[in-house]
Amino acid sequence: MLKHPIPNTADSDSVQLILPMNQVNRKNDIYVACVSSTHNVCPPGFWVAIVSTLLEGNGAQPETEIQTALNLLGPIEEKYACSFFFFLW
Repeated sequence: MLKHPIPNTADSDSVQLILPMNQVNRKNDIYVACVSSTHNVCPPGFWVAIVSTLLEGNGAQPETEIQTALNLLGPIEEKYACSFFFFLW
């Protein structure tokens, strides 16, 4: 949860960013999506930002793998972090 739009995005009501794997020294891209009250997903004055990727480490500290993206968000009002493990057949 943010109380501001993502910096350097022209104060956009919604943003989608893809951080390419070769620019963040990873095997997988990092994805950032951000929406605002314009989309009726949060109260006015708030923005919901979602950062996602595939974990490449052992999963012990997933936030370290997305720190580059978190740094782009500016001050974070409230943060919820979780990881899910799944298998592909």
